[in-house]
Amino acid sequence: AGAPQADESAALPFVAAALQVVFTAQASQLAASQLQALDAHGVCPCCGSRPVASVVRLGAAINNLRYLHCSLCSTQWHMVRIKCTHCESTKGLVYESMAPVDATEEESKGREPVVQAEACSECGHYLKLVHADRDVMAEPVADDLATLTLDLLVAETGLQRHGVNLLLLFG
Repeated sequence: AGAPQADESAALPFVAAALQVVFTAQASQLAASQLQALDAHGVCPCCGSRPVASVVRLGAAINNLRYLHCSLCSTQWHMVRIKCTHCESTKGLVYESMAPVDATEEESKGREPVVQAEACSECGHYLKLVHADRDVMAEPVADDLATLTLDLLVAETGLQRHGVNLLLLFG
């Protein structure tokens, strides 16, 4: 029925992690030319899952380009920046962030946040934006888990999350 039983909810993150391993292994066997965009906005061209976050990449050919990171198979696909990942609107985008917990106010000045929430007032959704261009050690799934407080603050404004982190599944 798609809804787990209460006594099964503790196993959900482990099942999700196992599925991620299987789907990532299968996706790694595909050539990029085999993938095509699906009709639905903001879903993985490999498996059709929603992204966990978007990533601004660092590198010679891909510097400052944004890629969505699949929550299930870890495929990354290009998405134009300054565009809502849910409705593809270019209007009403706002970037929310938090100061690092270990930083004083003085230390935070001038430092750009590694993780932001890209919020769209047009459709009422948001997705986290992880800046690998600001921190080479940034990783979308781990940094999404590490910034749950940002999710809580953004959710208080009434916005819904577009992405999903399968390691946060529970009944």
